[in-house]
Amino acid sequence: MYMNSDYDTCFVDTNNTPVEFAPVGSEWYYERYYREGFDLTGITYDRFQSLRTVVINGWERKEIELFQNLDCKGEVNPYTEIRYITQEDDRAYEVENGERYLMYDFGKEAGEWWYAPKYEDTITVLSVSYITLNDGSNRKIMETQPSNWDWYFYNIIEGVGMDYSLFPFDHTIIGTPCVEGPIRCYSENGFLLISWG
Repeated sequence: MYMNSDYDTCFVDTNNTPVEFAPVGSEWYYERYYREGFDLTGITYDRFQSLRTVVINGWERKEIELFQNLDCKGEVNPYTEIRYITQEDDRAYEVENGERYLMYDFGKEAGEWWYAPKYEDTITVLSVSYITLNDGSNRKIMETQPSNWDWYFYNIIEGVGMDYSLFPFDHTIIGTPCVEGPIRCYSENGFLLISWG
């Protein structure tokens, strides 16, 4: 425990004890905007859920399910997709086709950076602040600047991911019928840790 001058109370220094990323049972809900005519006025959601831990090729991985109830036209058209992540200390990796790709490095401080090979992007941490979750714990928020602005943007929350998606996504596609929106809630073991809006 130590004192941060930005706060009136002490909080846990999670740099020494990595926060578990995507514990089984955790859920993320993000807004997703779809086109109603020419305008992105329809609002639905993307839900990510950590389903279970599996071991493949000797790596312990979390199985993450993306669920979308509505398509980009606002039609009921349920869609699911399975992806995998693994964690090593403060670093979270996406696992695809038997390869690990660094996705997040929650241990970075202001002025430091990491390279995300799958997305060919270098992410620089501009500043670090903290938020208090609904259970009273504090998590680091890294304000980041990617090198190519295609996949990463906005803030990255320690142990949660980007505040606009769990996984990096290409938001530069012109004329896309859907646009990713901000995180609305995040829970672990049924306990709501983040609830915005």
